[in-house]
Amino acid sequence: MKATAAQAVSEFIRSPDLFQFDLFESPTITQLKGDSEYGHLYQLLEIILNGNLSVSSPTWAARYFTWLLIKSRPKGVVCSVLF
Repeated sequence: MKATAAQAVSEFIRSPDLFQFDLFESPTITQLKGDSEYGHLYQLLEIILNGNLSVSSPTWAARYFTWLLIKSRPKGVVCSVLF
């Protein structure tokens, strides 16, 4: 079930046509929070939906967000355009 939830989050993040994610608070999605394999997707979704990236340095924030994007790409994809 985690893989399916992660796929739904990943599809939302990559879709330029979706602006609302009603499943964010569902148990299926919240189980990803803190998960060693899929936790980064939950973090990225939370940042996108809430604009929450509480850090003191904008440079660090940009690097962290970039790292999350890279980590969220599908397995086997060397380069992925997300925007």
